[in-house]
Amino acid sequence: QISHPMNDTNPHHASGLHSHARPLLAEWERAPVERCLPPALVHKARAENVALARVAALEIPHRFLSQVCVRPTHPFFFDHPLDHLPGMLLIEAARQFGVAVAHRFYDVPADTHFSLSGMRVDFTRFAELDSPTFILGAVEDRVSRRGKLQQMTFTGGFVNRGQQIGEMSGT
Repeated sequence: QISHPMNDTNPHHASGLHSHARPLLAEWERAPVERCLPPALVHKARAENVALARVAALEIPHRFLSQVCVRPTHPFFFDHPLDHLPGMLLIEAARQFGVAVAHRFYDVPADTHFSLSGMRVDFTRFAELDSPTFILGAVEDRVSRRGKLQQMTFTGGFVNRGQQIGEMSGT
């Protein structure tokens, strides 16, 4: 069992992270995505390879929300007709989520390169294409040297149609 911010045994879940995310989740569900994040923010050279539409900090420190940016014509993620989001797209979105959070909220310079040393993802349901998919995440186990973030563990869950459809953690 992965310990993550949406787990009922985690004190940040019911009274914390998920409840603090509800107003923003509701707002984002009503507001269509106009564009994805800038490619440089998630270390992509081409805009079509950006997998996130938005990212925001929640009221609880080190807790964040993001929305997956879906491009149904992407030749890698949608190489055949699907009625759900590919797991690989969600995994890439989770990786980009950690990168975007490090730059936007932890003052990591844009030219800093990242190495993902490990990631675990467990899906319990499909993410349906006709509804937005979100990632709720928490930054834990931060390691800094000389006042600069050097390493972090990112844990979280994927949400589609108001239900958790999976969980992830990565360092």
